[in-house]
Amino acid sequence: MPEHVSLADQDLLTELHHLRRAMRTRSAIDLARGILMASFGLSPEAAWMVLVTTSQHCNIKVHRLARGLIDTVTGTPLAGAVQEQLAAAVAQAHAADPAAREHPPR
Repeated sequence: MPEHVSLADQDLLTELHHLRRAMRTRSAIDLARGILMASFGLSPEAAWMVLVTTSQHCNIKVHRLARGLIDTVTGTPLAGAVQEQLAAAVAQAHAADPAAREHPPR
C-alpha cells in the first residue's frame, strides 16, 4: 500500500476486501448448509457447525468445502478424509441436537 494511506484507510480497505469475498462465497455456503440440512435432518445452526468443524479438521476453507459438497450432488465425491470428517461432524451434531434425532433425513 502507498505510504500516504492512513491506518484507518488500510483497515477500511481490508474490511472491504473481506466483505467482497464473503459476498462471492455466501451463496455456495448457504447451498451447502441446505444440502446438509436436507440430507441429515440438521438445523441451520448445526449444518453451519458441521461445515466449520469439517473445515477446521481438514484444513479447508469453508467456501471450498461448500463447493465440494455442492459438487457431490452431481456425482463428484469428496476426498475420503473429508468424507470421514464430515460424517464425524454430522454424528457430533446429531448427538448435540436432540431435535435432529427427532427429525431424521428423508
